[in-house]
Amino acid sequence: MTATRWPVHPAPIPGEAASSWLTRLAAALHIDAGILLDDLGYHLNTMVELDDLTIAMPARLARRLAARTGTPTRRIRRTCLAGYRPGLIGTPLAHNQYAAYTQQYSILPAPGTRRYRRLHGWLAWLPTDGILTSQSCPSCLPKDTAPPHAYLLAWAIPILLTCPIHRCRLVSAADPTASYYEPPPSPAVTAMDTYTWQALTTGRVTLPGETIPARVWFRLLRTIIDEITDLPADPDNMRAALQPAGAGVRPAGAEQDNWQPYEGLDCYAQDRALQAAAAVIAALQDGTITGHGTAAHLFRTHHRQLGLPFAAHF
Repeated sequence: MTATRWPVHPAPIPGEAASSWLTRLAAALHIDAGILLDDLGYHLNTMVELDDLTIAMPARLARRLAARTGTPTRRIRRTCLAGYRPGLIGTPLAHNQYAAYTQQYSILPAPGTRRYRRLHGWLAWLPTDGILTSQSCPSCLPKDTAPPHAYLLAWAIPILLTCPIHRCRLVSAADPTASYYEPPPSPAVTAMDTYTWQALTTGRVTLPGETIPARVWFRLLRTIIDEITDLPADPDNMRAALQPAGAGVRPAGAEQDNWQPYEGLDCYAQDRALQAAAAVIAALQDGTITGHGTAAHLFRTHHRQLGLPFAAHF
């Protein structure tokens, strides 16, 4: 191949992951992704490393891809988690990223009451084993064309349980029949995923109490996940209130010796954690629980304010 534009170069669809786009580009040229990247001066030792480009892509590679495909570099950067939405996975190498991301706000407990934790090399939503999740919406994948099909960035991390477009559960590639044995998604889950989808696709989220930037929503959701598994106390009999909703809040202090962040849990535990977060958000909105944190008001309808006083600080 020469340095000229490739003869066939399908553009990335909105929200598509870099690994998916590169695989589709290679298929259109009837080569594999490894050979395509070799032509761009980027060598893969294993195909698993293709996921690294979905997390972040070197600027030099993005520029070469832009030259070969005619796709603007800014659009190419948005095929990576690091460039898709500001604040989604945090900032690599930031000082104690974990505390900055998950303890900047408080929702359930009063501020300053949670255990302070320090994790090195942590990034939000990225599995600690480095292997991105493999799930998709069966209704989003075209049935009249042969693979490879476009794969969305939102499916590569454990931040959604459902497809907000088709209101169905996402299907695991490792076990595509598993979702058929799950109950239909609850209204609380679909509402939570709708907020996340707003953040991912529009950059803003309209909560009952205020409209906030996407980066604030990502942190609020991730904070709730931690708070429900590490409550220092039980204000308003919170656990009893959430149990009927299936939140499965862990008793304070339980399994603390084996604690690991959400990103280190297996897919089943992550599923339960997201369902618990959805139950918490619904309970905050309907007044079942109050929440003593500084950001709890965002989930209450009667605290709706004009303008963006909360978001204006970010």
